[in-house]
Amino acid sequence: MVLVNNRRTKNIFSIIFKQSLVGLLMFLIGISIIFYAHGYKFNFKNFKIIKTGIIYVSSEQREANLYVNGVLVAPKLPFAYGCLPGFYNLEIKKDGYQSWKSRIQVTAEKVSSFDYIVLFKNNISKEQTSDAGVINQLISPNDELFRSNNTIYYNDYEIWEGQNLVARFSKPINRAIWFSDNYHIIYQQGDEIRVIEKTGTNDTFLIRLENNAITNFDISSNGNELYFKDLGRYYKAVIK
Repeated sequence: MVLVNNRRTKNIFSIIFKQSLVGLLMFLIGISIIFYAHGYKFNFKNFKIIKTGIIYVSSEQREANLYVNGVLVAPKLPFAYGCLPGFYNLEIKKDGYQSWKSRIQVTAEKVSSFDYIVLFKNNISKEQTSDAGVINQLISPNDELFRSNNTIYYNDYEIWEGQNLVARFSKPINRAIWFSDNYHIIYQQGDEIRVIEKTGTNDTFLIRLENNAITNFDISSNGNELYFKDLGRYYKAVIK
């Protein structure tokens, strides 16, 4: 009888111990969820609970992948990513498009929002056009002020938005205009037409011209097509 009672006692203590562990685990999970919901995370490097920030990323290309520090965190956009304060490398990828990249700083209790992102196509092909509307648009390009309150200024090696320097180049540029979203700038550099964000980041190649001659170019109202003149002929190209 003593042996039986000892076994029962051990079993009871074992059950109580396991239930206690499960209860403690559920309690910790619950606390973690509450902290996470209020914007806190545990920093394992410093063993401290730290208030987080949020990275919010959006783009017209909804099927793009978002990478943070080289790790895939979202297969679609838009996406909000809670993280500890610090510096992060963002990259957005989509098959057939040139990647978008940025190094950002996340601050506690603040949202770092990136909702101006445009992915431009790889290997853009041009198509000759006789569309009278396109030709007239290139003969008389839209005034830059039509698209933005700030004027673009450019000289041989610089682009300015009002009093703010956008970019300084090692090779001369020929012309610059606003893109349709008022955040990107289309410009000609030698025999290339390129696009750059007004922050001076993500300088992207679009089209190669036949020569370095200064030419007229413009963009459709939705930003999908680039219009340009090359060796006396008029072309359009789908760029995004």
